[in-house]
Amino acid sequence: MKRQRLTWNKQASNKEAGSGLYGSTKAIESSVLASVRKIQKRATKIAKNLYKKNPKTAQFLATHSKRSKSASAKVIMEAMANLGPKFASEVKTAGHGMYGYDSKVAALCLAGCTELKQYVGEVSSDLHRRKAAKHANVLAFLKNHKKEAKCGCSSMMLSYYPDASTKFASKTPNTVNDWIKWENWK
Repeated sequence: MKRQRLTWNKQASNKEAGSGLYGSTKAIESSVLASVRKIQKRATKIAKNLYKKNPKTAQFLATHSKRSKSASAKVIMEAMANLGPKFASEVKTAGHGMYGYDSKVAALCLAGCTELKQYVGEVSSDLHRRKAAKHANVLAFLKNHKKEAKCGCSSMMLSYYPDASTKFASKTPNTVNDWIKWENWK
C-alpha cells in the first residue's frame, strides 16, 4: 500500500482558496483594485475639468445619474463629492438641453460620461489581457466588490468586461489571409 502524506491535500486546497478579499487570490485582488484606482483617478480628473468649466455640471450629473441610472455619471459625481465642496445647494435654472439645463452643460457632462465609459473599457480590456486565464475569478471578484463595497467602478467594469472567448493577439495581422488565420485560431 502506498503511503500518502496528509499535507498534500492541504496544499492543494490552500492554492484554490485565496487569501485575498472575497476568497480570491492576492494577485486577482491586487490587479482588480489597481484597475479600480485607475478609473477613480480618471473620474476625478474628469470631475475637476467639468466643474472648472461650469459648476452646474454637478447638478446635471446628479440628475442624469438618478433619471437615466447612468453609472458613469454616478462615478463622476462620487469623484466630485470627494473633491470637497457640496454641490446640492446650487439652484437649477431653465435651459434648452436635457432635463432643462443649458445645452452646453448637458454636452459637457455627456462628453465626460462618454470619456469615462471609454476609459473603463480600455482598463477592463487591459485587465482581461493580463488575467484572461482567470476570467471567472476576476468576474467573481468584481461582482463581490460591486455588492459589498457598493463600488460604481466595479459595476462599470462588469458592464464592459470582455467575454472569456475574447483573445488578444500579440501582433496584429497585416493581411486578409493573416486575419482569417487568426480568426480561425480563436
